[in-house]
Formats: sequence, C-alpha cells, structure tokens
Amino acid sequence: YLDRDRAVGERWRELIEVLWHYWRRDVRDVEDQREQLYPKNHDKHLLITAPFITRLSRELATLYVQDPARDFNGPQMTEQTKDRIQRIYEGADVNGVMRSAQECMVALNQSTIWVLPVPQVGGVRLVLVPPHEQWVIMKDPTSHDERDVEAWYLRIPVKQDPSTGAMHYATAMVTDTEAVYVSGNSSVMGTGLFAEDGSNPLGFIPAVRLKGTQPSLGEFWCPCPEDLVAAQRSLSNALMDQHHLARMQGHGVPVLKGLPIAAASQIEIGPEVIVGLSDPDSSFEYAQADPRLGDYKDITEYLMQTVIAMNGLNPASVLKSSAISALAKRLETVDRQTERLRAASECKRVEQRLYKIIRAWVNHQRGVEVLPEARVAIEYREPAFVVDALHEQQAVNLRIEKGLSTSATELARLEGLSHEEARQRVIANRQEQLDI
Repeated sequence: YLDRDRAVGERWRELIEVLWHYWRRDVRDVEDQREQLYPKNHDKHLLITAPFITRLSRELATLYVQDPARDFNGPQMTEQTKDRIQRIYEGADVNGVMRSAQECMVALNQSTIWVLPVPQVGGVRLVLVPPHEQWVIMKDPTSHDERDVEAWYLRIPVKQDPSTGAMHYATAMVTDTEAVYVSGNSSVMGTGLFAEDGSNPLGFIPAVRLKGTQPSLGEFWCPCPEDLVAAQRSLSNALMDQHHLARMQGHGVPVLKGLPIAAASQIEIGPEVIVGLSDPDSSFEYAQADPRLGDYKDITEYLMQTVIAMNGLNPASVLKSSAISALAKRLETVDRQTERLRAASECKRVEQRLYKIIRAWVNHQRGVEVLPEARVAIEYREPAFVVDALHEQQAVNLRIEKGLSTSATELARLEGLSHEEARQRVIANRQEQLDI
C-alpha cells in the first residue's frame, strides 16, 4: 500500500482503524488529539466524549434488531432440511454477526465476514475481521467482487500466552486452493489455516463483504468516511473545551490592590469572614471571567444537527424529539426508512453468499451433501411505529375492507412477524374466538 491516498493506503488504514475503535466505544484517539492540540497541559484535561459514531450506526442499522424471517427455496429443500439450517444458523449466531456487520458498515462504510470451519461439531464460526487488518490482490484490477480476489491476506489472533494473557497474531494468505500463515509467530509459520496441509478445500475464499458505497475503479475496498472521523473528533474536542473552560474560569479569583503580597496572604476569605482594609487606596474584589460558553454550545449543537442530517437521519429523532402529533413523529423517521431500503438490498446479497459458504463448509466436514443448493428469501421485520392506536386501527380496518391488505399482512407489519407466522396466528385467534 504505497499509494497513501488509495483505499487501502496508509491514510485509509489509519482512519479506518480510528473509526473501528470509535465504533467499539474506544476513545484512545481523543487522548491523542488532545495531546496534539495541547502538548503542555493535555494531561490536566478531563476526558469527556460522546459515542456519536456508535449511536449513528445503531440508529441506521436496524435490519437485524429483530430476527428476520428466512426461507430457503430449492428443488431438494425439505422441512427437515430447513430445520437443520435453522439450527446451524442459530449455533453460528448469524443474526448477531449480521447485526454487528451492518452497524460496522454504517460506521466504516464496509465490513467483512469470514466463515471459518468448526471441525469439533461440523459447523461454522462467523468472524468479523477489521478492514484495516486485511488486504487483497485481485485477478482483475477493475473488479471489486470477492469472487475475483486472487489472494486475500488477513491478520488474526492465533495464540494467547497463558502466563501474561497477551494475544499473539499472525497473517494468513487465503486463495482458492491454499490457506496458510505467511507471517507471525514461528510456531504457526507455514501451517494451514483450514487444514493441516495448508489447502483450501472449498475452492473459493470463504469471505463476504458488505459495501456501503461502490469502490473506486481499481480499488477493492470502499472509501473511508473521513467526515465521520472529523465529526467525532470535533464533537469530543468541543465538549472537552467547554468543560475545561467552565472548570478553569468558572471560579472567581480574589484580587487585592494596594497591599504587599505578604500582607495579602494573611487575609482570611470565607462566608463568615469580613475583609477590612484600613488603607483607602486598597481594594478587594473577585475577578470573574466570561468564557461565553453559550455561543460555544450553540455552535456544537449546530455541528451535530448538520452532520446527523447529512447522514440520513432527522436530528430531532437522534438528539431530542419535540414532535407532538403522530404525523410529525412519522415524518421524523422518513429519512431513516430510505437508508434502510438501501441497506436491505446489500444485506440480501450477503445473505445469499453466506449460505453458499456455510453450505460448502458443512457438506465438506460431514462428507455428504447435508445442505442442498437453495435460494435465500429473507424478510426483514421491523415493528410498526404506532403513536395513535385508535386512528391506526381505523386505517387498518379500512385497508382490509377495501381489499388492499389482509389481517395476516397487518399483523406481520405490526409485530414484526413473517407472513406465514402471522397467518397462523390469525387462524388460531379466530378459532379461539369461535370456541369461546
């Protein structure tokens, strides 16, 4: 990565790592910034920051807050096979990893999931590897597809020291036919990542990437959202500056005029003490600074509102909503729904590739075709935002009466169920009502 400005260059790696730490609520970068801005007295500043990037990622990454409904369609797919897939997905915590991967995609504009084998149970483990710990060599420089990667390098933990607890890392190279450690601890150098002989039994690289935006021509990785780095740094420094100014200038400083320093140091000051000055040329007063923190606070709030709005959210929905009516509250979430639709398209693509990789590992480890080819149909669940129950129910009844919807569809939307689950629930509810 000699080209500093490319995605994967030195600058890109530095900022992506900063974002990775901020997303994980690690604020070491704030301390580094204070040391650069105030080299003489930075150690006297109290550390104050706000998890802006974490909050932004969680507000926008909502597809997996509730578990989605997956259906696997194929000529050889049976209900028994679907149950087996469900158990494998639950064991690998696919929903939890995908939730974190989408949050990472919002914060870093990309995220990478590696699917590793678990020979002990014949299953898989999904690992979220930081983008700055990876680099690739492409078969075709104009492509940014995972299937066109010639060699993929990743740095991962391999061993923990039992006496100190320190973690040892090594770098592995993965190709379509090979997976070996190429640097790191001497005990793992040249050994295999997936198999003892260093082979890759799948015939393809078991990794999938979520892209926030399309990479530039000739680049595999997505651009780094440098504006988020700048916004997080500006917010943290603004909060610390305001606190430091208030702490240093909030107390009045007693000032004595017309007395020598030795005499002034003997005067007591307190709530029940009267200061008497016999010399008419002497004076005593408190000097009070005016740091104008109100203006600083207004500028900080304006910065936050602008950044939040430019990232697809309504500032009122993130900071503090002042909406009163149901319509106003709905309008606050319109931008968020637009971003959600954009992310859903990418996540559906990732879900299909994930199944392909999981199927390949399970079938290889068990020696037979346990999982057949299938098309993954995924339905994301998000509870309806109801703020006026009476008018909402009237609207539901009207849609059902006009044939624009059904009871099952409305229940699925309201409670975040799949259509089939909602249909069975409606049938059961009606049967129970008839029994009564």
